[in-house]
Amino acid sequence: MQGFDGLALAFSRQVTPRLTWSGTAGVDTTATESALMRVGAKRSGGEVNLNIQLSRTEYLRLGGGLQRYSTQAGTRLGSGRMINLEAGTHFRVEYPNLTLRTFVNDARFSDRGASDAQMARLVPPGNDPASFRYMPLDSRVLGIALGAGTVVESNYTRGWRPFAEFGLTRTTDVGWGRNLRAGAAGSVIGQDLLSIGLQSTSATPNAPQRGFELAVQYKWLY
Repeated sequence: MQGFDGLALAFSRQVTPRLTWSGTAGVDTTATESALMRVGAKRSGGEVNLNIQLSRTEYLRLGGGLQRYSTQAGTRLGSGRMINLEAGTHFRVEYPNLTLRTFVNDARFSDRGASDAQMARLVPPGNDPASFRYMPLDSRVLGIALGAGTVVESNYTRGWRPFAEFGLTRTTDVGWGRNLRAGAAGSVIGQDLLSIGLQSTSATPNAPQRGFELAVQYKWLY
């Protein structure tokens, strides 16, 4: 395949102490919806999220997005829309916080049935590139997760502290799965936050194999 450049912008605005808007918009960014899309496609679009702090310990998050997908060469593949809903409660707000959350993610995709010679090279042997579905499959994921110490992933902490979260998911066409992420976060030079973590995700209709990811994130706080 080939390299490409994209642009993504993110925003967050606290309207009231209990209401926060956030979202992203991007052009020609990496498409992460399936292994094939990640390797050979890109997407343009955006999403908006509304976070409602129901009380000091309970919250509700609503979100939705629209994306347009194309090959790296620019051939239009199709479009998709995503809807997310999450509700959670903090048994303890301060570290080591204990948070229980439930969520549902629903994704629907339309396929234009188009491709190009570059994208066709990714079709598995025995399949006809002309009739192959390049777009992801529709999916709905239901889940519940329990996390401890996860507040350090986004909030400043001088000392290094561990965090972890374990969850169960129910996915259309796949069934039950287990997700796990764990790591540690802390300050390096005083006005920053470094987070290092490992994540294990179950198979989904668009990612039939279990996935493992090592993430390193650095933030300069100002």
